[in-house]
Amino acid sequence: MALNYDLSGLTQKTIQLKKGDNPASFILTNVSPDAKLKCELRRKNKSSVTYIDNMPVGLVLESQKKIEALSSARIPVLRPTSDLSNPQYFTVDIPVTAKSYQTHDYTTGMGQPELVALKTAIISLGVNGEITLHEGDILTITLTNLKKHENSSIEFKGGRADAQAIYTFTKNTWEKKDDRLNVDLREVQFLAFNPSDLPDTVEFVINGQLLQHTSDNLQAFSADRFGIVSTHEKEGSIDRVSYGIDNVVLLDVRGATSVMIEKDGRTTDLNYYTLNFK
Repeated sequence: MALNYDLSGLTQKTIQLKKGDNPASFILTNVSPDAKLKCELRRKNKSSVTYIDNMPVGLVLESQKKIEALSSARIPVLRPTSDLSNPQYFTVDIPVTAKSYQTHDYTTGMGQPELVALKTAIISLGVNGEITLHEGDILTITLTNLKKHENSSIEFKGGRADAQAIYTFTKNTWEKKDDRLNVDLREVQFLAFNPSDLPDTVEFVINGQLLQHTSDNLQAFSADRFGIVSTHEKEGSIDRVSYGIDNVVLLDVRGATSVMIEKDGRTTDLNYYTLNFK
């Protein structure tokens, strides 16, 4: 399954996929990381479910790369035992660097200024497989805030198996009146923030232990944990390298029983994002 749509010169595009299309992912070419992505699925005779709700493409892309790195780091280790006929294993987490992606300056038309664009970005819709669409099902993909880039496109790809789940991103508002917020962790596995919207402090309770991080800590840990996430090409060479925090700071809250975020003296509401699989 492969479907291609031209996005050149556009500011928005809505695509509806139906029975037989069965997408697992899509590939964006020359699309702004600030473009907004919405993904809605309506099963026959059921109400629509929004899985990605007007999220910046760069935030979704970088979040998925970090989630994949966090989810692929477990390896088996042999546990020493006197019974050689009955080997025992346990697992350990080994840090895995998130895969890099690349941006570049790309034209938006004759006489128009160049704007940053993702050279090639693969966004997953299903986890480890494709979303099977039956008769009467409609999957709607909406892209807005496109920057009229030339030679811009989206191509949908299928998978080899049915998806185990669907990536789900939800935008939440942190109202300015609340200096502290106890995040609702029901059906939440990861938290994400724009780097400019980081809390001053984040307190986790995991396995009965209290862990506290400042915004500087979070950025430092993210850069160290994920390595090079984004590189920017300019005039045939690498102009800028972003170590782990270009579009999003991702927090793994799997197993946490409480997460408290705090930021004093705000004059505006801020957004944060909860990530899960449904």
